[in-house]
Amino acid sequence: MPIFNKMKGSLMLGYVKFFKSLKNEKLNAYLNDEDRKILQERLLQSSWYPGETARHVIKALFEVAAQGNPESSRQWGKFSALEIVPTTYKNFLKPGDPFESLKSFRRIFLTFLDMDGLKVAEEKPGLGKLYILDPGDDPIIVPFVYMMAGFVEGLLELAGGKEINCAIKREAYEGKNAYLCQVTYEAKGK
Repeated sequence: MPIFNKMKGSLMLGYVKFFKSLKNEKLNAYLNDEDRKILQERLLQSSWYPGETARHVIKALFEVAAQGNPESSRQWGKFSALEIVPTTYKNFLKPGDPFESLKSFRRIFLTFLDMDGLKVAEEKPGLGKLYILDPGDDPIIVPFVYMMAGFVEGLLELAGGKEINCAIKREAYEGKNAYLCQVTYEAKGK
């Protein structure tokens, strides 16, 4: 079972632009004919694209460009947040209020990913927990979890948080295997 079934063009565009900019033939080995057809089209921010294609692109970027380094995925996630939240998803950002911005994180992700396995527990200002359920057979779970952690870090930075840390570990959630991203931060001015 995959982590997500579809990805919105607003998120997919960044992956595809990076994929194409690398001009690395090794990346193409991860794509099937349908993927190649989609990547040749003009992607639209408001359109949905197959999750399988998105996963193939993410896996290629992770294994080839990032050489399997999860921290590269974290940096990509942060870059994505800094790039698309202030423009496309600015209504979810609560400037000066990292806690409220973190609470909107699940709604943000559901606008560009069709996924069931994301749970957000807002603990208290300065602490939040995100659980990403592990479907057990999706090869991009690790880069995806790190990407989400980076996205949260970027979101909180945009909201005015400082000393942001998103620690990742395996932990069960409601009896299911999951990854926990435990987020700590301080609000600016405190």
